[in-house]
Amino acid sequence: MGFEVAKNFVHVKKDLIMIHDLHINFTATPSSGAFPLTSTFTPQLPDLVTQVLLNFGDGETSSLFNPTHRYEMPGMYTVQLTAFVSENSSTEVKTNYININVKHRFSRNNYTVTTKNGF
Repeated sequence: MGFEVAKNFVHVKKDLIMIHDLHINFTATPSSGAFPLTSTFTPQLPDLVTQVLLNFGDGETSSLFNPTHRYEMPGMYTVQLTAFVSENSSTEVKTNYININVKHRFSRNNYTVTTKNGF
């Protein structure tokens, strides 16, 4: 038994748009502490993600999947992760997620002074 296919029966579509519902998240360890603070970022991403862009909130970015970043100044930092699949993307923003405070310990002439947040 054979099949015949009409000449114009099969249609091939180019540039088909596929939309993926991307559920992304990330954590930073640690997310607070005294400066300078080094945090490791761990994204939770679907396997189909091909590229990421992590904005650390201090002017620095990374396209690594598990980056480590050093914060040099005290302050609150909003971190943004964007994940890409083909031509689609999804972004997760965590406002004031990184909290870097000032904590110094000075010793001089047998006196020790500890300051926190500039006081």
